[in-house]
Amino acid sequence: MGDLIALCRRYEYMDAVNPETKDRHEVAGSLDKSLSTVRKHLNELENQGIVEKTGDEYRLTRFGEAVRGKLRDAKRTHEAKEVAEALDAPSDVLARARFFLSQRHVPTEPLEEFTRHVLEAEGMRGLVPVLFPRYLGFHHEQILGGMDAEFVVERDIFEYLRENHGEILRESFEHGTRLYVTDDELSHGVALLDETRVGVLVYDDGGNVLGYASFASSRARKHYESVYEERRWRAERVEL
Repeated sequence: MGDLIALCRRYEYMDAVNPETKDRHEVAGSLDKSLSTVRKHLNELENQGIVEKTGDEYRLTRFGEAVRGKLRDAKRTHEAKEVAEALDAPSDVLARARFFLSQRHVPTEPLEEFTRHVLEAEGMRGLVPVLFPRYLGFHHEQILGGMDAEFVVERDIFEYLRENHGEILRESFEHGTRLYVTDDELSHGVALLDETRVGVLVYDDGGNVLGYASFASSRARKHYESVYEERRWRAERVEL
């Protein structure tokens, strides 16, 4: 356990020499540390096989890259406590999540990561509690491009689409999109993508994105399949 805690504390050094090699002076400058402190901790990481030295420069080993990736995910999970708690999912499901959080300097990262996953998918079934008009065209393009799509939306969203984007709604139906309307309040945006990936968008009370949780496990898929099916069963299918 002590070794694991020490590695967690040295994450910033692994991050400092990734992706480009750096010498001790560059690492000390980027971390605002003394040369003696940097030398000590880089030597520790070198002895553990996490970094390697070439000349005067350090870089991550392949093992080090794997360790850094795991620690990065653990760090993100810790920072995503509010999002993880809001998901209210079993611990063995949450353990398989990767989190992307809205931050002041990059507030759209969760939506951009979600969009990337949608681009890679051929099919999508989703719960839609919040609509972002700026992304409406993107999803419509995916449907016109052949994506098999099915959505459960809150009634207010359906009424907004029918009144303001009737043409998009009509074309979506013509391309096979299945739409269900619910009077329930949907707590999260859930996307079942292809056979294994699941994406969950978590919102605050004002409809702003707090974060995005991405899963690629059969356990998470089974859990969110049941969440989706329960909501769809309670919803009403609509036709134009």
